[in-house]
Amino acid sequence: MKRLVIVPLCCLLLSACNFFGPPTKTVAEFNAYVAANPNGLDGKTLSGVQLDGAMTRIDDNDVPAGEDKYAYAMSQGGVGGIVIQNMKVTGLTVDKSSLLFASIRNVTFVDCKFLQTDMTGSTLENVKFVNCEFDGIEPGRKIGNIYHRGRVTNLNMVAADNVVFENVAFGKGFSSNFHRGVITLINVKASPSESPIIRGINVKLRLLACTLHDRNIAAIKGDDSSILILNSDIKGLSCSSSITKVVWIEKTLFYGGAGTSEFLMIRDSAGTFEFGGYYASSPTAYLVNNQYNDTGYSTFFPSIKKGNSATLYLYGSNNYFPMLRIGSGNINIFNVNFGILNILEYGDIGVKSLNLKNVSIKEGKWLAPLPETGYWEQVEIIGPVELAQQSKAEISGYNVLFPNGSPWINGDVEIKHLSSPQKMQMPPVPTLEEVGLAQFWQEVDAKSSRQ
Repeated sequence: MKRLVIVPLCCLLLSACNFFGPPTKTVAEFNAYVAANPNGLDGKTLSGVQLDGAMTRIDDNDVPAGEDKYAYAMSQGGVGGIVIQNMKVTGLTVDKSSLLFASIRNVTFVDCKFLQTDMTGSTLENVKFVNCEFDGIEPGRKIGNIYHRGRVTNLNMVAADNVVFENVAFGKGFSSNFHRGVITLINVKASPSESPIIRGINVKLRLLACTLHDRNIAAIKGDDSSILILNSDIKGLSCSSSITKVVWIEKTLFYGGAGTSEFLMIRDSAGTFEFGGYYASSPTAYLVNNQYNDTGYSTFFPSIKKGNSATLYLYGSNNYFPMLRIGSGNINIFNVNFGILNILEYGDIGVKSLNLKNVSIKEGKWLAPLPETGYWEQVEIIGPVELAQQSKAEISGYNVLFPNGSPWINGDVEIKHLSSPQKMQMPPVPTLEEVGLAQFWQEVDAKSSRQ
């Protein structure tokens, strides 16, 4: 005799949801489904859904002085959005959807696609994206007289605490603007676009083993911002940042702009570098043991807004530097052989001091007023070096040689030759520990390993 099994209606409905996907009429239904089904998003598609939360209401009296009310409200996160937490999601596709003010915590997304998806105002905490794709229609732009409106995958005003993008592809239609964040990019790829991958305020960004060509890495700013790039291949418009506190680039093939930062380190890398500190208060830059491309040039044009407080330390190992153009600041160069060293006009300021040790210069154009002071030791200038005007610089030198006679054109540089060398300071190279990045990222990685 067969037994009749009676299945409650609620179980049938739940089974149907598992087959057809999560309910998407209301945020409450969606959240209840996800909470009850840890694997309920695997292999599902959310297309054309709107599951939005709302911005937190902020009283005018709660807004800190000098801050925009809207930006401050966005920074406080939202309420009533979807909640995904404490799970692994595999094979989810989200397309043409709006998920404003979502709360996503302790989640790993694997082989997922986020296409034309708006996640403005969301919170991402301990979230990892592995082998995922972010794309949409290319951002809106005007072609001829017609404006074409794009629909991008948007992470605008998102708080990101320990978010990792690993083996992720960012398409032209990806846009971000984090209002705070700790973000790691590992072996990511990106389609060429004028839009940087990571925008934001007070973002700590790390790139590991990334290959990024013809795409800005980041445009970030804030007193709590930094960029760390290790073992990567960066070409084109790269590392374009705005008043970033610290930029550190190491063991990287790097071609392009290193942006604006208060402290810059490029070491044990190769390529050409453009760097400065247009708005930074007291920018300091170190170039240490790099290999410089013989088909391009590097530039140091800092501090046009802050006078001559900028300082460059260029440490070589008697390697060849095809061309360096400098515009202002205090320049200290050790153990480098220049093809061309140019000193160019830069607003109404110039190079304040030029200190050289174990340096050779084949030729140059020194078209700005020469530095006020300088000390040169074991320096060889072959020439010609074109001057814009007669130098009034006070240069002291020990063993300064002109093997082809006077190298100067259109003027002269008077050098006070010393009978014995002076003590020339060669400050030690700062470490990741000293700038605070080593311990910070060690703590981030330790926290991730405990998740």
